[in-house]
Amino acid sequence: MRYSRFADLQSRFEQLRREHGKCEADGALRTSSALQGSFDLKCERGGIEFDVLLTPALPPLVQALGIRETFTPDEREAGAAAAQVSLACTWSDRDAEQWLAPTLDRKNSRKALARLALEHGACSVEHGTRQGPLGAMNQLRFHLECTNGALDLALKLDESSGKIEFSARIPSPPDAICWP
Repeated sequence: MRYSRFADLQSRFEQLRREHGKCEADGALRTSSALQGSFDLKCERGGIEFDVLLTPALPPLVQALGIRETFTPDEREAGAAAAQVSLACTWSDRDAEQWLAPTLDRKNSRKALARLALEHGACSVEHGTRQGPLGAMNQLRFHLECTNGALDLALKLDESSGKIEFSARIPSPPDAICWP
């Protein structure tokens, strides 16, 4: 979420405090220029990443503040990631019907998952995060460790069916400036 006006920022910080609990710094400030940087907070319930853009005025003022929340996935969400990994190894029409959103083409999904299994080998779900407001499965990201390299699996809830859409990609290096 981007803020260019700060009228509601105090209530937003109070909401973050309620949803995440106690927080502490998680690593150092990362700067991309003299006027732009980001930092992370590790909290009792998830984490928060702040992106800050300062004005070039002296003294600098906050021009924009981006806030991205992450939460630990719940059982259903972790089950969805495990189901995607299972479908890649062994396709099951019944499991595909249970988990995959009707908006996904089954034939293309099956091919994509088979290709991932062929290229990356057996995979296991290592950890994941949920981005978005508490109680909503907006966007899930899981890190997979595979026989032939790591993968990042992105899952999104199809609002009308409650089932998932997915995509997978090779993770970008942590110091990358551009992502594919």
